[in-house]
Amino acid sequence: MGLGFLVWSGGGGVRVRSRRRLVGCSVVAPAEEQSVRLALGRLKVEVLPEPLKFSSSWRTMVETLESMGLTGGRLSKLLRKRPALLELDPMETVIPFVRTVTTVLDYDTKGASILLCKRPSLMDYPEIAVAEVLSLLLSLGIEERLLRFLLLRFPGIAEINPSQVRSSLRCLVKDAHFEVNELWPLIRESPWVMCYDVETETTPVIEFLEKIGVQNVKLIIQTEPRVLGCSVPEQLEPVYRLLLSIGLSRRAIPLVLQLFPSVLIASIEEKLVPNRDYLISLGLTRGDVAHMVRAFPQILLMDTEEEMAEVVRFLVAKGVEDIAEFVFRLPSVLSYDVNSNIKPKLSLLERVGYEMRQIVEFPGCLSFSLEDVIIPRIAFLRYLGVDGLGREERREPSSGKTTEEEEKREDKEGQQSVPNEVQVPYQRVVFSTVNRDSLEALRATHLLDAQEGSVFGDGAVPYYRAGSQLG
Repeated sequence: MGLGFLVWSGGGGVRVRSRRRLVGCSVVAPAEEQSVRLALGRLKVEVLPEPLKFSSSWRTMVETLESMGLTGGRLSKLLRKRPALLELDPMETVIPFVRTVTTVLDYDTKGASILLCKRPSLMDYPEIAVAEVLSLLLSLGIEERLLRFLLLRFPGIAEINPSQVRSSLRCLVKDAHFEVNELWPLIRESPWVMCYDVETETTPVIEFLEKIGVQNVKLIIQTEPRVLGCSVPEQLEPVYRLLLSIGLSRRAIPLVLQLFPSVLIASIEEKLVPNRDYLISLGLTRGDVAHMVRAFPQILLMDTEEEMAEVVRFLVAKGVEDIAEFVFRLPSVLSYDVNSNIKPKLSLLERVGYEMRQIVEFPGCLSFSLEDVIIPRIAFLRYLGVDGLGREERREPSSGKTTEEEEKREDKEGQQSVPNEVQVPYQRVVFSTVNRDSLEALRATHLLDAQEGSVFGDGAVPYYRAGSQLG
């Protein structure tokens, strides 16, 4: 027989096997497949998808892709992303896509081909709908180049119903009090906000936030756009009840949410409840936890074991007896990395004469930057003549009359080297009055000599001896 077919049964039906093979709905002859391989080889496509699938319109598709400049590596990449590309009719996929982006976004053919390679799924959407959505976004004042970027980052916007886009944006302007020029930054960072259903998602969320007393709903949406997709009864209301349960007042909760909106989308079972229970296990009362959440709401979303527990273990090992009091006075310390943050600060403070009991008296000193605050202020006090733990020594102001011998003595004292061990009295002024800007005059007059060392001996953290330039 011409087809030389063989019929056998099995697998719940009758199958036909022949010298031609069935691919989808297409019957492919070996000679035709060889022609496809030769055509793609001419376009320098080295790696072909296996099995190679194509339809009767494959020649038109290949010619269309070639006219767009898609050859070699880019065409290979496109075929890897879309192995069934040659099965599609170019008149219904590639050509309408190119027509849309060249007309609406002023792409040239090369630009359209690059976009197609990066997001081949874009050619699956109806041409009219894509053009309408893109035109609508352009009408908001979005620049074409930025819209191109958005289309690459979130091609799903081409699939959104234009009427839904209009209703979503109208809701944000009317109910959340967005200005039109504020919509683009939101869409650029979180384009999925246009996908939320206004009736069942966006509007109920906005109404709930206003109901509990949030004054700036727009700020919450700008900071955490995903809140618009949260279910009010299943997510937002349980979070609100939990915040009440830890001692936050109805008046304080809106302030906490505006400060850190991510609390609204956090998992109650995996984050909020375990973190609350861990803080209570440290000896903190319900009121203490509420105070800490008001001051540092991020504490509710931190990792209990890898972040908070590690800090607690380190501080206890360093001699902090009342860990509950310590973290109560500085809640953010639980978010500090032990090795890169807390250890270097404590090592330097111990080096210059502080004791751990003094750190416990003022835990806030750990919240300051080592490079920008602690080191410059210690050096500044050394320049002022402060020497000795718990004791402040200052040079007496001159009477205005100095003898030649006194001038020589002062010059000699100014040239003397400063001891490596720096003793600084424990005073909060060290961390609250002097910063790098305060040292500019000293740098300008060369009163600070460039002499740099390391507290730890390995150069990991720069340590500036008193009288050294902090730069």
